[in-house]
Amino acid sequence: MPKVENRDTEVLLIFLLSWLVLPSTAAVNQTETLPGCQAKCGNVNIPYPFGIGRNCSIAGYTTITCNTTFNPPKPFLLGRSRYEVADISPTEIRIKNDVATSCHEQYSAARLTKDYGYIRLTGSPYTFSSTKNKLTAIGCDTLVVTLADDTHNYTSGCISVCDEKEDVVEGTCSGNGCCQTSIPKGLNEFYISVGTIYNYSKVWSFDPCGAAFLGEQDKYTFKASDFYNTTSLVDIPIVINFAVDNKTCKAAKRNSTAYACKENSYCIESVDDTGYLCNCSAGYQGNPYLKQGCQDVNECEDPNNNPCKGICTNTRGSYNCSCADDSYGDGRKNGTGCIKKAVKPPVLQLSLGIGLGLLFLLVGGSGIFFTLKKRELSKLRQKFFQQNGGLLLKQHISSHEESHISQLLDVGVVNEEKTEQVYAVVELAKRCLTLKGEKRPSMKEVAAELERLSGFERQSWVQTVQQSNGEHKHADEEYEQGDLYSIPVGSYSLNDTSGYYSMEKPMLHSMNVPR
Repeated sequence: MPKVENRDTEVLLIFLLSWLVLPSTAAVNQTETLPGCQAKCGNVNIPYPFGIGRNCSIAGYTTITCNTTFNPPKPFLLGRSRYEVADISPTEIRIKNDVATSCHEQYSAARLTKDYGYIRLTGSPYTFSSTKNKLTAIGCDTLVVTLADDTHNYTSGCISVCDEKEDVVEGTCSGNGCCQTSIPKGLNEFYISVGTIYNYSKVWSFDPCGAAFLGEQDKYTFKASDFYNTTSLVDIPIVINFAVDNKTCKAAKRNSTAYACKENSYCIESVDDTGYLCNCSAGYQGNPYLKQGCQDVNECEDPNNNPCKGICTNTRGSYNCSCADDSYGDGRKNGTGCIKKAVKPPVLQLSLGIGLGLLFLLVGGSGIFFTLKKRELSKLRQKFFQQNGGLLLKQHISSHEESHISQLLDVGVVNEEKTEQVYAVVELAKRCLTLKGEKRPSMKEVAAELERLSGFERQSWVQTVQQSNGEHKHADEEYEQGDLYSIPVGSYSLNDTSGYYSMEKPMLHSMNVPR
């Protein structure tokens, strides 16, 4: 019983795996063939416009016959079992060739193998490639002749001879054991015949056979051992140029229904001008003969083939290489590259910096200007003070402190009972002589102080002064409230000289003079 369960499990797993694999296989096949068509015959891929069966190909001449009696199955071209297909590419088909051989017995002229070959592609847009195929003959007593159809009127051939085994030159077909010749362009039919001059009687000991074939020259390298193994030469393929229909691109485009090139593709003329072909446009890849067969190539996806040094952006059929925000230039690998931009401050920061700089210069310049101006005014005041006897007056006042002031005053004033008032006036005068303007009292302050000191009886004091000096006969009897009056500063003796100064007029004139 357990064995049955295991068997059922295995069957279920196989079924699930098959179900998972089949959809992905079908998806791959749909990119190369029409829906529902077989994509391979044996080991050979059959892409559209070719197809296995008439309904899977674009035309009868592209129909492939898959012979399943072989293992693995073998594909054949044009419904003929002689033209076995080895490979199909977008522009070329490779088929196995038809080798002509001629082998003789020693001392006999009997031919043991087929000495001719024949391939015909007429009625189709196929031609033998004149650039990739060569007519080749091997042997030391071999003569090969090739004939074309009546249309091309072509005949050619070559001779390969050598007397001794040592004369054979391997790796080249220069006439010693091997010879080659070209074929004309557009050939679609040929006949080859291989012969001998001396029936190999002179070289039979090392070369019993000769052979000739048309094949891809890059696939064959001559060896002396091929004299004994001519059957291996059939694997050298013949390259056939492929074309769709037998029309030019211009003529084919007139019939949009039959036109074979689908979207994202373009038409090109075939190599031998026997028809046209389709290619996917730049930036696309796939099958140009199928609808949506040409798909966009994402150049940015593959890091090894990324065409950009900078930022790669894929577009339909193309791509863009750009630089980062801090760079400029061409971001392609084969371009000039990305160059870093010079760092620039934002506009706001730049404007703010300029504004603050100008403000600093303005404030600093103004401060320097006013400081220099103040110093200049101070120097002018000091110079004026010195030039007008200010230093002398200051020296006199500073040399006589409070205890010596009485010597400078008039005796009559000192002897009165108003000494405190006199001392206050002298002190006020000292303050007015201070050099620093901020320490000197203003005129209003001086006037206020004098008005305070004038609290004594003005009228009697004025009369007393007039009598003592004998100089004034009339005195103003009316004084406005707050006006200054004559103040006898006093008489002082300096070197036995006394004088009397009146401050009335100077004080009146200087009321409105700033410090």
